[in-house]
Amino acid sequence: MNKFQVTKIGLLNFWLFDDEVFHFSDGKLLLRGENGSGKSVTMQSFIPLILDGNKMPSRLDPFGSKEKRIEDYLLGPADGAQKEEAISYLYMETYYQELNKYITIGIGFRARKGRNTDFWGFALKDGRRIGEDFLLYKDYGQKVLLTKNELRARLGVENLYTEQQKEYKKIVNDLLFGFTDMDSYDEYINVLLQLRSSKLSKEYNPTKLMTILSNVLQPLTADDLRPLSEAIEDTNKTKEKVEQLTSQVKALTNFLKTYQNYNEVLLYHKASDVLEEDQEVQTTKKNLTATKTEMENLVSRLDTIKQELERLDKEYQLNQARLEAIDDKELKDYSKKLNESKEKIQSVQEQIKIVKANLDRLLTSELQTGNKLTEIEDKIARRTKEFTNMISDFLELCEAVRLLDVKIALTNQQDIDAINFTYIEERIRKYSEKLTKIKKKLEEKEHFEKQLDHHQEEYHQVKKEYSEKENDYSKQEKRLNTALDGIKDQINLLDTENQVVHMDKEQKKEIFTLLNDYQSKNYIQARELYQKFALSYRLEFEQEKSKLSQKLTNEKENAKILEEELEQLKSQKELEPSLTEEEQQTREKLHEKDIPFVPLYKAIEFKEELTAQDKDHLEELLLSMNILNALIVPSSKLKEIKNIKGVFLKKSPAKEKNLLNYVKIIDSDVPINEVKDVLSGISITEDSPNFIGKESYQLDFILGFAGNVYRSKYIGLLKRQTEQKQRIEEKAKELESKNALINHFQNLITALEDKIELVKIEMNRFPTNENLEEIREIMLQLTSQMEALSNRENQLADKILILTKELEQKLLEINQEKDEIAIPLRVADYQTAISQTEILLRNVYALNGLQATIFQDRDQQTSLLIRKEEISEELEQKNEELADKNRELNKIEASKKAIEEILNQSDYQNLLKEVENLVSRQEAITKQNNELAKEQGRIEEQQKIHQVKSNELEETLKINEAYLDLKNHILEREYELHYVYDEVEVTSPIVLAKKIVSDLKDKKDSDIFRAQSNYFASFNEYRNELLDYRINSKEILNETAQESVLATFTRILPEKEVNKYLNKATRQDLSAIYQGKMITVFELIRCLKEAILERESYISEQERHLFEDILLKTVGTKIRDRIESSKKWVTKMNEIMKNTQIDSNLSFQLEWRNKQAYLEEELDTKEIVRLFQVDAGMLNEKDSDKLINHFRSKIKQELNQSENTHENYSDIIFKVLDYRNWFEFKLYYKRKASDKKELTNKVFSILSGGERAKSMYVPLFAAIYAKLLSARNNALRIIALDEAFAGVDEKNIRELFDILTQLDLDYILTSQALWGDYDTVKDLAISELIKDEATSTVALRNYHWNGKVKEIIENNEVVYE
Repeated sequence: MNKFQVTKIGLLNFWLFDDEVFHFSDGKLLLRGENGSGKSVTMQSFIPLILDGNKMPSRLDPFGSKEKRIEDYLLGPADGAQKEEAISYLYMETYYQELNKYITIGIGFRARKGRNTDFWGFALKDGRRIGEDFLLYKDYGQKVLLTKNELRARLGVENLYTEQQKEYKKIVNDLLFGFTDMDSYDEYINVLLQLRSSKLSKEYNPTKLMTILSNVLQPLTADDLRPLSEAIEDTNKTKEKVEQLTSQVKALTNFLKTYQNYNEVLLYHKASDVLEEDQEVQTTKKNLTATKTEMENLVSRLDTIKQELERLDKEYQLNQARLEAIDDKELKDYSKKLNESKEKIQSVQEQIKIVKANLDRLLTSELQTGNKLTEIEDKIARRTKEFTNMISDFLELCEAVRLLDVKIALTNQQDIDAINFTYIEERIRKYSEKLTKIKKKLEEKEHFEKQLDHHQEEYHQVKKEYSEKENDYSKQEKRLNTALDGIKDQINLLDTENQVVHMDKEQKKEIFTLLNDYQSKNYIQARELYQKFALSYRLEFEQEKSKLSQKLTNEKENAKILEEELEQLKSQKELEPSLTEEEQQTREKLHEKDIPFVPLYKAIEFKEELTAQDKDHLEELLLSMNILNALIVPSSKLKEIKNIKGVFLKKSPAKEKNLLNYVKIIDSDVPINEVKDVLSGISITEDSPNFIGKESYQLDFILGFAGNVYRSKYIGLLKRQTEQKQRIEEKAKELESKNALINHFQNLITALEDKIELVKIEMNRFPTNENLEEIREIMLQLTSQMEALSNRENQLADKILILTKELEQKLLEINQEKDEIAIPLRVADYQTAISQTEILLRNVYALNGLQATIFQDRDQQTSLLIRKEEISEELEQKNEELADKNRELNKIEASKKAIEEILNQSDYQNLLKEVENLVSRQEAITKQNNELAKEQGRIEEQQKIHQVKSNELEETLKINEAYLDLKNHILEREYELHYVYDEVEVTSPIVLAKKIVSDLKDKKDSDIFRAQSNYFASFNEYRNELLDYRINSKEILNETAQESVLATFTRILPEKEVNKYLNKATRQDLSAIYQGKMITVFELIRCLKEAILERESYISEQERHLFEDILLKTVGTKIRDRIESSKKWVTKMNEIMKNTQIDSNLSFQLEWRNKQAYLEEELDTKEIVRLFQVDAGMLNEKDSDKLINHFRSKIKQELNQSENTHENYSDIIFKVLDYRNWFEFKLYYKRKASDKKELTNKVFSILSGGERAKSMYVPLFAAIYAKLLSARNNALRIIALDEAFAGVDEKNIRELFDILTQLDLDYILTSQALWGDYDTVKDLAISELIKDEATSTVALRNYHWNGKVKEIIENNEVVYE
């Protein structure tokens, strides 16, 4: 085997597997079982997950769904019971026979509820094998899987570890595959994924295969496209921002038109007010000057009249004297009558003249009254129209503030006279008060909301801090657990480090149980428990030592006795039975009394004819009868031994058969005959009541039997000497053994003492808890902090709850208060509405005043109509009076004519003439005097009137000038806003006002109220579009409360009047927030336009960089490399298919060809590829533009479509630059002796099942093989098939297995029915998975196919064929 092959795969705490291993045979494994048994889960958990560590949901399911996540396999299904936390491991062991080398790759996961799953990967290179000499768990009475840090420590420096998925993938490639670049490895993994697809053969057709092969091609990665997609996304975001800014500029521009009109109307009317007031001042000045001039003229005229009256008086006196001198009575009578007639005529003429003058006056008055009537009617019409317009604007504003009842009332009431502005004023005032009340509640609501936001923000901050503390606590807990695990490991190591103190599993479990709930007292208890265990050893050893010491003492005493016995034995010539103290005393007393004695055993010897057994039995019986060492004394001495304790033998009647039959007497201190007499009295006949035989003895009621153990040792001198020698030797040996035992005990005691000392040492080897205490202290601090945060969180939660309830209550109050008011519940909207109601109130006052003016005009109209009728009547009277006066004049003229005829006679003429002249003169003088006197009176009266008028005009001028100053001040404040003009050089306010009125003359007929209403309507229309800039409308130039301003103008003008004008001068002003700074809307639009220009410039530069630098150079190079690599791959696939189908009747071939362009501005694939193959620096401008325009068109097209699909920029760039879409695969088939043809879906449908299967699997197997050609020669050659060869007949399955063998591909397959027992399969491991739904467990039944028979495997051994 000259390649790496999988030998086994393992799962720990993964899905339903606690610790399961699947063994491969020759790199091959078949997983079979019913649906849901776990075969697909097992397969997909390794291929390709173990090869690249990519745990995306779509990779975990052969069907490509995203429902299953890796967490579901670790914690349990999301819709079921889940663990809080779990660690799992997957590993794959491989073996390279040629080098006898094992390499194991593996991945670990740690899943926690609600958190991201941790990943780590590792590789064992040092030859250790998991499950044999390397474990992924610790044994604490149960298997505790290693944490990543523990695994890292256990791996050591020779092996590999990473927590980065990409780095893990590179490790696997470097160790087991050796692809020259990671793109090639990714392509191989991609082919594995496509090939793994469940039930592929059943759903397959050529179109599906072409899609699979296209998907197998390595696309540009996110990293490849990132510079381009980021640049495009950045550019498009900038464009979107430009569009947004442009839209905002447009909205702001439209709004500013209304706002600017509002500004211009305000400025015009304030300037117009100045000019009108200035006109009043100039008129008053002119009238004052004229009045003073007229007063001077009156004084001059009065002097002239006084002089004339003096002269006339003198003349009158002279004339009166002359008349008195003439005394012709008749002449006087005629003359008098003539004069009277003339006077009458003159009087009547004067009367006629007066009547005519009165008529003229009346006619003039009638004309003037008519003119005044026309004028007042025009005023009424004009003011009525103004009233109607104001009412219309008023109604619009009512609509704006949702004062609908007032609107309806005014709309329904067409008669000006019937409109009750007092009611309307009261209604608006109450409505304004209601709005103010709601606004206050809204402000309170906003205050609550701010408090709520603040508390919620603090709540979230506290929760965040709590989470951080919890995370810190978790880290410390992890540290604690790691440290505890370290302590546990140290405790486990004590088994190997300790020489004496060892704990069993239960003892360890007891300690671990205490440590698991770490507290100082628990640690102390655990340590004390360990020390207790150790102390038990010590006590045991001390007890054992005590016992041994006692034994040693005893043995020493025994040895001493043995030494004494040995010395005694050595001192004796022969063996003697041991004597009791009493027996020794008996012998000593006999010696003292000088009584000879002999023990029986010394007095006799066995006869030679006795067998050894007989001798043994006889001596045993004598010993048992206690007579072997009994003493024989002379019969003569028997009386002397009465008081001596002991066993003595005495003479008894001789027996026919006695002891002498067995023994013979030898010489001793006691005469032989004495001995003989004693022995002859001892019967050996079993019939005797007392006897001793070879096998037994009897003494009256005592019966004894010999055994088979005892050996003779005392009877017979030689026997005793031999026995003595043997005894000495045995005693010496016994002493030697005893001494050896003593030494042994001493050694044992020494060893126990050493052990006791070791126990003392090992008792203190229990790991310290300094680090644990430090961690515990931190955890306690964190617990305290978390408790404080939790309390704060609860406090805040309570406050939030209270504020929420208060907010709900406030909303309830607002809604109750609001009734039918349809104004959005925002402070700004209510503030606007309140401002508008204030305007409504001002307009109510204006309308009320206008209504009163109209009523006054109507009263004046009525007065003029009455006056016109009076004049008409007076004219009629005067015309009648004129007729009467004309008739009277005619009569008087006739009388005068008669008198003149008399007086025309010559006699009277001269005198008459003189008299007539004098009388006439006198009358004229009198008349002139009267007229001059009247004129003098009139002039004197006029002098008084003009003086009053002059004083009034001077006061009026003072007031007018004060009003002019006030209006100038108001105009200056408005002008200084510079909303209409920048700085203008003017010599005086009047010049400025004239310029404004001249420049803004088109605003002459504009109404401030309408302009303001339009402003508010426009503000409400556009404010939402400009929310980013927090456009705010507020009232400015309100100086009614400013003491300095009031002090300036109230010196002359009433404060009420000043406040009236200042209040009228107030206006709405706009502000905006831009980049955190408050500015005017005019500055805002300038800033926005500048921002648009900056961004457009950036876009232009970015697009140049995007297409020229990134697309043509960076990304273009990668596309070119991908295309070239793909072409080579297709070529290799065709070569492989050709070689594996030499003898086949049906062969296949692939083509990868260019697609055509769809739009005029797009390029064909062939042209794109040609341009990409040219170095970017060598592209001419024409080709560069062609390529750029092509991709611009494609990107634009996709961007337009993305509005419906909601694709992001990265997806769009990936789609546009996915070179796989520029080409298409075509599959061709060829039968022997025929030309190749395209395999269409239609042709495919008429192929046999086996041919269809081959058309799918052969190209895909070839695709895998071709990919592996880029790897090392010894690369792992593993593939995976889910539901392998489903729907394929047996014959073709056999051939497909043969193709896998030809291509030297190893595999892991799943199937419900397949056994893989084909002759084309030489070696195959088979694992049947059996799932128990009740217990949620999976059992395995393992088989092995050896190419001939299927074997049952148990414990890795064949148990049945």
